Amino acid sequence: TALRNGVSVDLLEKDPKLTIRPEDYAGEHFKGIMERATNPETKKGIHFKNFPELNNTFYGLQGGDLILICAQSGHGKTALALNISDDFSIDQNYVGYYANAEMRDEELTMRIASKRAIIPTQEVMSANFIETNKTDALVKLSDQYDIMAKKNLILSRIPIMSISTIRRGY
Repeated sequence: TALRNGVSVDLLEKDPKLTIRPEDYAGEHFKGIMERATNPETKKGIHFKNFPELNNTFYGLQGGDLILICAQSGHGKTALALNISDDFSIDQNYVGYYANAEMRDEELTMRIASKRAIIPTQEVMSANFIETNKTDALVKLSDQYDIMAKKNLILSRIPIMSISTIRRGY
């Protein structure tokens, strides 16, 4: 077993495609910083359109990135996730896959459509329009569902699948 500072580095010798040595990444990564420092317009990855303040936090999302949001119940996890999905997959038309283990796909789309149409979610879910004129609400919602139908937000069916079906699928 090869050791580097007391840590086994067998993986380095067995499959170098899975690892990057410091001497290989340090210079390349510094060149990226220099490029951005001399050309501030250079972007890396996909950037938020509706949440520009998050661009510095995430440093641009890359294809295949997985965003996992964790917090206690009632702290806005689903709202944040749906807003991110709306930003990237509907407003910017990037392909996105949204999985929510608790909420059915119909509930998710109602939350997105209600936000985009500026209609209270409870009214959309119940189809009982109190604050919003029913005819106007249905027209706005129809418009939003038409937009969603042409975009790239793919939803998971996880909440209606059995555990064995989920395991087979993944």
